[in-house]
Amino acid sequence: EEADSLLRGRFRFYGQGVDVPAGVSVFDLKPPSAVWHQALHGFDWLPSLSTAGGDNARKLATNLIAQWVKRYAHYSEPVWSPHIMARRLAHIFSHGRLVIANSELMWRSRLFVSLREQAKMLERISREAPDGLPRLEAAAVLALSGLCLDDSARRRETGLKRLEEEAERQILPDGGHVSRSPEALLSAYRHIIMVMEALSAVNEEPPHTLRNAHDRIAPMLRF
Repeated sequence: EEADSLLRGRFRFYGQGVDVPAGVSVFDLKPPSAVWHQALHGFDWLPSLSTAGGDNARKLATNLIAQWVKRYAHYSEPVWSPHIMARRLAHIFSHGRLVIANSELMWRSRLFVSLREQAKMLERISREAPDGLPRLEAAAVLALSGLCLDDSARRRETGLKRLEEEAERQILPDGGHVSRSPEALLSAYRHIIMVMEALSAVNEEPPHTLRNAHDRIAPMLRF
């Protein structure tokens, strides 16, 4: 349903919608709110298109990413803020197969150049993400960038170290998140699992701190 809405040119985030006229880029329209703007640049539309699948969803996702890269290839605020950048990279790492498989070589090359530039910037500024869940997510995505792009063992290790620090600081002994928000706990759990599965895919053991946090969170989420 969400993908169908996107294919009709309606972008809905946080209860607010914007209709995009034919021939106009959604990135050139005035956002109705800051959170809507963050969702757009965090590529919150990509999971829905990936789930729907099909040629139309693939074409729309490819066009949207190309439009973004054309406009925001270089650092600019707020779209390169660490928590928004982490959100964007996480969605591409999770759902990028939709647009990368069978794509044109030049387009794919431009995408990976952009991804590496964003990952390098995230390494520099991930600690500047808002305290709490956004900082944990930024650390997780930094580790994922080193694994998924396979271009920097140092960035992977830096991300893992920062993720361990944030997990120790934010995941309480009873498995809850320091904010006591079940939604925040679910997101933290999801990011930790993504990193653990990515490590498993390259035959590496996840750090004890992450395994411990995972094992504490699971029963709390079930509760």
